[in-house]
Amino acid sequence: MGGNIKPVKDNLNIEQLIKQANANKANIDKKPEPKKPLFFNGEIEPTWQGKNGDCWLLAGVNALNTTDWGREAISETLKNAKKPDSEGNFHVKLKGSKLNVDTFKISVDEFCEARESGYYSSGDDDMIMIELAVEKYRLLSKGLDMKLNNGSSLIGGYSPEVMRLIAGDDINTYFVKKSSDLDKLTDLISEDQNKYAMICNFSNDNDPRLSSSHAYTIISIDKKEVILSNPWHSYKKIKISYEDFRKNFGSLTINSKDKDERFSPYIPKKNTFEEDLDLARKINLNIRNKDDNALKKAISQINEDNIMTILEVAITQNVIADLDSYKFGWGNGKEKKALIEPIINALAERAAEVGVDSQKIAEFEKICIKQELNAKFYTSGKTIQAEIDKMRQLIKNADSSP
Repeated sequence: MGGNIKPVKDNLNIEQLIKQANANKANIDKKPEPKKPLFFNGEIEPTWQGKNGDCWLLAGVNALNTTDWGREAISETLKNAKKPDSEGNFHVKLKGSKLNVDTFKISVDEFCEARESGYYSSGDDDMIMIELAVEKYRLLSKGLDMKLNNGSSLIGGYSPEVMRLIAGDDINTYFVKKSSDLDKLTDLISEDQNKYAMICNFSNDNDPRLSSSHAYTIISIDKKEVILSNPWHSYKKIKISYEDFRKNFGSLTINSKDKDERFSPYIPKKNTFEEDLDLARKINLNIRNKDDNALKKAISQINEDNIMTILEVAITQNVIADLDSYKFGWGNGKEKKALIEPIINALAERAAEVGVDSQKIAEFEKICIKQELNAKFYTSGKTIQAEIDKMRQLIKNADSSP
């Protein structure tokens, strides 16, 4: 290419560049300032879930917000968090705390850092305040320093946990997984929906509007239509037919301040050791007999309350390995998912309950279940068994610590 190319004159002064670079570094080192003024009114407004896996918390708070008693409890929780005290601290009261403290202090600096981090929810400052208080509660319950850590202690949980922390331990919780029970309860709920704070999850990803392993708030439900709120963007309402909901739901949890004897059959029941032992025997017997339906029914009864007993029983020490070789050519198909998933999920829930480090729980689930192209592929039975043994030990250690 011919011709003379004139050099472009550099108008930038090197000293100015160094000065600007130092200024940028100083800004990075500063604690982040909020992009908008802080606003607290003791009410929950539309939110978006952050990077943390705390859908259980957001769905639970949003469920409380659908009832008069829930909104009153939220307001009481945040009564002293509408403005900082003279030392620059907010105070959040968790009425249902089982510790020797029920009020948690959040500094203005802590709040601003959390709001700008992207790990917590966005859209409503009151919701973030609840997230921070529950995070401190969980840290303290493990005997740890209450230093916030991007919400890592909020990953994984059970919605009634936050509902009880806010509204008190005297709320009544009911739980259903069967479609026939859902039909009965829907009729009862429809009489006065304002009484009930409801959360649900879904057993599969068959409906593109819904995601499994995720908590949703039920805004309303009747035999025609169900309206849901997703913590990912709570302002968007998802409307689905009752039949579609019925086909896909995994479980429904209902919480109420008023006790109703008609709901008594749906109070979560904890098995005795003998019942757990009998369940373990059934699992092994059905594996040996290659009884698909009976095996699936037995494994569906595994939950965070009985998982340790099931896995402690000698005859189930190698249950995963047995399941892995249950069928020739079983591979990573739907049968394997249906049988192994409840065991992995129940163990993870139990670990979260006793305070096992959330990152270790996430790593356990990640090794056991590989997520690819929206499908779940399970690693070998031998690998899963080894991971389960490690997790059982972590649970034992956490459960026995003072």
